[in-house]
Amino acid sequence: MYKVIVVCDDPLKRPTFKVFIESLDNMQVILSNLPEESTHNTINTEKADLILIDIDESKASQCLNSISQLKKQVADTKIIMLTDNLSYFDYMTGLGISGILPKKSTPEHIIRMIHTVQEGQTIIPITVLHRILFKNHVDKKTLTDIEKNILTFVIKGYTNAKIAKEIFVSTRTVEKKLSVIYEKLGVHSRIEAVEKITREKMV
Repeated sequence: MYKVIVVCDDPLKRPTFKVFIESLDNMQVILSNLPEESTHNTINTEKADLILIDIDESKASQCLNSISQLKKQVADTKIIMLTDNLSYFDYMTGLGISGILPKKSTPEHIIRMIHTVQEGQTIIPITVLHRILFKNHVDKKTLTDIEKNILTFVIKGYTNAKIAKEIFVSTRTVEKKLSVIYEKLGVHSRIEAVEKITREKMV
């Protein structure tokens, strides 16, 4: 029996996952809410072969931290994550995630990925493929002057609100600019951004 733990914070979607995955031969699905302590215990107890994660993007950072801990406990367990936030791509692959799919993937797409991962392979969606092909072309030349200016304030430890006052825009505009910067740099936090731009002397 191939055991799949589905970590999903949407109570309407969880039963759907169970139905279409268990329609496959020799599949057992165990449902979980979030990758917290109870989920860790479930994974250790159930000896899952695969963990399928579909949670709100706002909780992605927390989820990835949990995955990092999970992989230390169950290194052989495969993990598939549904996400549209490709700024986490490098970090996710570094954790050893076996498959990444868009949030709107159909049951057929998910089933295909499960079968492929079972065989020790993966499927790369076009959006993810573009990320792989072009990530090495992202350098300081792709950053606009205002983005570079924002980064200099980030290095100094300025808050978003303080940066907004310095460059005469709203805090929301700074947040949007930082999201674009993170995507360009292939990072997902201020700390990682500072480390990269300092290491590569990007500003």
